Amino acid sequence: MMSERRRGRGPWRIAVVGRGKAAGSLTSSLRRARIAHTTHDSRGTIDVGDAALVVLAVNDSAIGAVAGELHVARGVLVVHMAGSLGLRALPSSLRRGAFHPLASLDGRTVIAAGALCAVDADVDDDRVRLVDLAHRLRLMPARVTDEQRARYHAGAVIAGNLATGLLQVGVEQLVAVGISADVARVSLARLLASTADRAEHSPLSTALTGPVARGDAETVARHLEVIVDHDDREIYRLLTRVLVQRVRPPRATDVHWPAALSDS
Repeated sequence: MMSERRRGRGPWRIAVVGRGKAAGSLTSSLRRARIAHTTHDSRGTIDVGDAALVVLAVNDSAIGAVAGELHVARGVLVVHMAGSLGLRALPSSLRRGAFHPLASLDGRTVIAAGALCAVDADVDDDRVRLVDLAHRLRLMPARVTDEQRARYHAGAVIAGNLATGLLQVGVEQLVAVGISADVARVSLARLLASTADRAEHSPLSTALTGPVARGDAETVARHLEVIVDHDDREIYRLLTRVLVQRVRPPRATDVHWPAALSDS
């Protein structure tokens, strides 16, 4: 077992189990908040000493096994940081909770201030304490129950991970007209970042730019004609339909859009 002690103020003394990116960013945030904590390797029997809260910052598939190796006093709250899993990922013999910051964690820097944090616990008092911990780490807590976790996590993956797939499709379109892959990647990543920045500060209907925002049905139709790959065209069609029907930019409401955007 490896352990590192930190001094500070906080709702409990916290033990962080794990050495990956989630553990690194969490401990950086605890350090910034001056919350007392220790860090522990996830291999073998894990003695967390006098910690009153244990955070399992390990791979989703390892949560049950690592929890089984914990040496904790009765009444110690044990939480995991998995986004798609609920309290049932932990043995029922433990006092259980879940604490998932909705942020990209690099293992070095603190968790971004203002990030959503999905929390839950078996006991109301524990849930209140996790909400307090989230506030101390400058996060925005929200309760997400076991039944809601998969859908919550799917939303995070759609926006946070599948956007990388969209970047790949966009890069391939630019490469097809002679632009280098590196230039295409950097340029489109910056374009996506600017879109994300607008969405952070404005409703999506206001943040949106491009042909749908302008009500430019002719440009959308040309795009559908020139995208050669069937899957790429289907991605364009489906997501453009989402923009037209659900984002509803002001200039797009009374436009005659291409028939290809229908449910056919």
